[in-house]
Amino acid sequence: MEKIIHQTWKDYDIPRNIYRESWQDSWKNMSPDWGYKFWTDEDNERLVRDDYSMFWDIFQKVKKGVIKSDLCRLLYLHKHGGIYADMDFICLKDMDALLTPLGDYIVLGKHNNSRQPLPNAWMYSPKGDTFWLSMALDSFNEVERGVRTSTEEIAGPDRLNWAVGVHKPNYTLLSHDLVYPRAWGDAECDRVAKRIDWECVDLLKEAYPKSYAVTYWTHNW
Repeated sequence: MEKIIHQTWKDYDIPRNIYRESWQDSWKNMSPDWGYKFWTDEDNERLVRDDYSMFWDIFQKVKKGVIKSDLCRLLYLHKHGGIYADMDFICLKDMDALLTPLGDYIVLGKHNNSRQPLPNAWMYSPKGDTFWLSMALDSFNEVERGVRTSTEEIAGPDRLNWAVGVHKPNYTLLSHDLVYPRAWGDAECDRVAKRIDWECVDLLKEAYPKSYAVTYWTHNW
């Protein structure tokens, strides 16, 4: 199992009014045996230029930072393996306890959203799984064609759901309560979330006792 956690933001000047420092620290504190890699835009450019040079010319044409982020998380998982987690994800329990029993396969979380049941906000993979390279190739080709402009369709959750159906990777699907207990746009989930101090990881663990992680869904693109 590749024990490394990947997160990314454009630089080290993370807006802490949006992404709490305790959220980022939770991955290091709750999964102490895992490495942690923070990627900036500069790191992402170096990754594509040096290790995936066949995509470099197209990558430079991408204007939206969120699309570059969606593209690069595929390459993190292909080159290094491990967990990719959005910056608004909070780790509540040790990832070893969640992932070790599942074997070394791709692991995705289910979200109670009929249009996008497989989000790309939290994903695990062993190093070198060709699924991520296949999805990256599809996504970079989409950028090159220039027909689709939607962030979600080019390399985001829509593309992930499509790619899983087309490429059929060997993967394990987690029930929503394990990593996506808070459904995006669900009114009751939002009411519960508003009653919680999201700065305090211990309170989040009490609010979501079955969950290994939870996302705030900031949608700050």
